[in-house]
Amino acid sequence: MEKRESNREDLNGRDATVIDGVVIDGELLHDAAVGALSGIPHGADEADEGKRLGRPSTYDPVYLDMAVEYFSKLHKDEESGAIRVPSRVFFARHIGQPHTTVKHWEKLYPEFGEAIADGIEHAKELRIMLAENKLLDGAFSKFVLASAYGMSEKTAVELSGAENGKFEVNIHVVRD
Repeated sequence: MEKRESNREDLNGRDATVIDGVVIDGELLHDAAVGALSGIPHGADEADEGKRLGRPSTYDPVYLDMAVEYFSKLHKDEESGAIRVPSRVFFARHIGQPHTTVKHWEKLYPEFGEAIADGIEHAKELRIMLAENKLLDGAFSKFVLASAYGMSEKTAVELSGAENGKFEVNIHVVRD
């Protein structure tokens, strides 16, 4: 679609540009362009230069303690009754924030990021504990441990060239 552009005067007699039927004040257009190039938005005072722009953060320092508490234990889903291992996504839902916002806060607030990282590590331990105690479905446990943690079952491998023709090799995966 091609934009139609023309120049004319606005209602106040100032030069203006018309783009697709919308009158754009020439002075406003110039100020906006200068602001975009300088990084200072149109209408911002010179005193505002050192301040952060955009909406205020919804982060609250209480979320740090909430994260430590949330990741410290298993949770029971109120609707289904299922056992839930804590995760960043579930924590975000717990505090009523998008998980992308929580991930962004991890970068902006180092202590919060560290609490989430520690919590995620603890959640891994909880998943392994559930699998070891057979509290999860066997096939699901095997899938989770193999895909998320690089663990596998003991495997017997037949190799030729041994004196009696066969021997067993046990592979034990040790987690960090």
